[in-house]
Amino acid sequence: MGGPIAAEIVGNANVNLMENLFDQGNMEEAWDRIKSFEEESKIPDYYRARDRWEARLDFLASLILLQRENVDEAGARITKQLEISRREHTKKIEGRFLSLLGEVQMKRKESDNAIRSFSEAILILKEVGNPRQLWQAHASLGSIYSKLGRGREARKQWGAAAEVIHSRTGLGSFRLRPEDPI
Repeated sequence: MGGPIAAEIVGNANVNLMENLFDQGNMEEAWDRIKSFEEESKIPDYYRARDRWEARLDFLASLILLQRENVDEAGARITKQLEISRREHTKKIEGRFLSLLGEVQMKRKESDNAIRSFSEAILILKEVGNPRQLWQAHASLGSIYSKLGRGREARKQWGAAAEVIHSRTGLGSFRLRPEDPI
């Protein structure tokens, strides 16, 4: 009777550990644990709340895959999670994966699609209150605009990213001026 509840706890704890390893720069160890845990968690006990911890696992795996330039596998995980999040109406998860989709589209040189994905992600991330993902989406959108030679729009996005960071840290407001370098 306690199996599914224990497995849910183990699932979340494992993903926490993998995220911590990744944040500490131990990407290979995090990846090895992802692959191992994906096999371990195939048993029915892990089905309870799988959507929550598996979304976090796929997010982390997608980050690693993108760093390894494995865009297709990252894209497949992202697409799967976007479909689930939209079906289940989990906006927080949808916003995170839309932002990752924008990263995939940037690597594929699909600038217009990436701009749309990041813009949609920004709206959702503002709505659900996810400042970490929000500032990153603004910064990525700023990078796309910069690559396209759209400096004014790039500065606006980078300024928005800085505002999110400063509003969370209490450091006050920050604005990029037109004369600031891109």
